[in-house]
Amino acid sequence: MGPAGHRTQLWRRITIGLLLAHLWQVTADEKALQATVTVDPSVTAGAINPLLFGNNVVAAGGSGPAIWNEEAGELYPAPLEAITQLRPTLLRFPGGGKASHYDWRDSVGPKRKESYAFSAFGTDEWLKLCRAVGAEPIFTINWASGNPGLAAQWVEYCNGAASTRMGARRAKNGHPEPYGVKYWEIGNETYGSARATEYAHTLDAYAAAMKRVDPSIKVGAVGWAWNGWLNHYHPDTMDWNETVIDVAVDDIDFFVIHPYAWISDKPESYDAALAQTVLSFPGQFERDLVGIRELCAAHDAPDMPIFATEYNSYFGELGMSAPLVQQVNAVFACGMLNAFARQGIDAACYWELLTVGWGHFSNIMHLEARRLQLRPTYTALKLYRDEIAGNLIGTQVQCGRYATKGISTVRAKASEPFLDVIACARGDGKQVVALVWKHATRAGEVQIRLPARPAGVTTKLLMATGPYAQDTHVQETDVDASGSTVTVQMPPVSAAIAIIEP
Repeated sequence: MGPAGHRTQLWRRITIGLLLAHLWQVTADEKALQATVTVDPSVTAGAINPLLFGNNVVAAGGSGPAIWNEEAGELYPAPLEAITQLRPTLLRFPGGGKASHYDWRDSVGPKRKESYAFSAFGTDEWLKLCRAVGAEPIFTINWASGNPGLAAQWVEYCNGAASTRMGARRAKNGHPEPYGVKYWEIGNETYGSARATEYAHTLDAYAAAMKRVDPSIKVGAVGWAWNGWLNHYHPDTMDWNETVIDVAVDDIDFFVIHPYAWISDKPESYDAALAQTVLSFPGQFERDLVGIRELCAAHDAPDMPIFATEYNSYFGELGMSAPLVQQVNAVFACGMLNAFARQGIDAACYWELLTVGWGHFSNIMHLEARRLQLRPTYTALKLYRDEIAGNLIGTQVQCGRYATKGISTVRAKASEPFLDVIACARGDGKQVVALVWKHATRAGEVQIRLPARPAGVTTKLLMATGPYAQDTHVQETDVDASGSTVTVQMPPVSAAIAIIEP
């Protein structure tokens, strides 16, 4: 699309935004539900880890062939520009389920072996991407068909001196300096192919072999994210976390979970009730996280870092249905990031960045005939990456509540708040309040009460024409504060960032 096309598209978005703002103002005047947020900067609750703003890059059938131009031997410009604008802080590779069949040796050097994975986009190409966009890399080790020795060789290829066997191989491939990859995850969702005891008793061998090569690396073990949910996995998933922590707590440096709002069966209808149920999942995740933290504390590891290396909301039909590329999923991602920040999660990677194959509904960027489309959740993640940082500060929330029915991993709740809030004090001196409005049919009028009248307030509203719409965009507005109160009008299923200059 040329400059004229971009201007036309921008004008259409502005026009639609103005019309929707007018319509929603009328709705807010007539029907808006009231909510208040009281901000207390004197109360602090720890720093927000920058590694929360991560994503997944899949080698096979996905991000690899979409990002890497095999013929030219370089990254495609359009995806690279979009990823650079997103500024992910953490990128995970090579999957996902693909990691369970991935032999890293097939995808390095000039002669590549055709395998289950896309061999042209291997370790060196992926780390080139990470460096180009300023992201910390995290590797997922092939546990299902690999072994500790193979994993240790991969560590040596990435981090070993050029005088080592694998380091020399890396140098021969054009990279004499070690990459210094810090984070290594042992297996992906291993509860899908192994029993807890089988997996747990291999972790000491993996950690020992890998750390003999580089003692500075951090290794993580796979955990189970859904309290009391069995689905199609082995029966001992009920005791998965207990077994892994009990056996291997001294061998690992972080604990991995994949909190998906997974709906196994196709819903009867994609309606307001379903949207509100899915948007209740971040609160459920926070409650389940308490049990994981208590388990770690009981094994003398109260400060065990928690990495959510995959998260998303999946809607029936093998999880790959249209709501994943609609407004409801964008707001869900905002709710999860609120939960991660509030609970002190150490790292998180959304699933997934970009793909051209199966799972095209789960990505935030879609490539069709080399034409890049940015999905609603891309806009949401970019908004949070741009504005959320620093230290959490205190908030008190008063709002209405609703009840939900249980669907698959999402349990029934008698009382769920319509509004979810975090606030932070950034290093630039500004305070930021992040609002997630879950009501699917009625607007909200949120009053933010500050300790003093601000010098200025800007709001960035993540909005669309409805929960299952794809016209998500951000409307930025300078707000006049009446005394020390700021009012934000929120459409059904929306999110907003209020940026306050004290």
